[in-house]
Amino acid sequence: MLAISLGFRLIGNPYSWLFSDDPGFALLMYSMLTMLCSIQTLASSVAWLAHRRLHRESKLPAGPA
Repeated sequence: MLAISLGFRLIGNPYSWLFSDDPGFALLMYSMLTMLCSIQTLASSVAWLAHRRLHRESKLPAGPA
């Protein structure tokens, strides 16, 4: 839905979304960019925690066989 509305907006003027008078559309674009940044930050944090856990587990002494 967002891609379709963005496509229709870009057909009229390729730069119209940059200088939009519609506050709702500007808020939508800001929200989408914020969400993408949040998802990227979350994914980086999860990857870092997983790497840290694997590194910590690799240093544990071997248990009884």
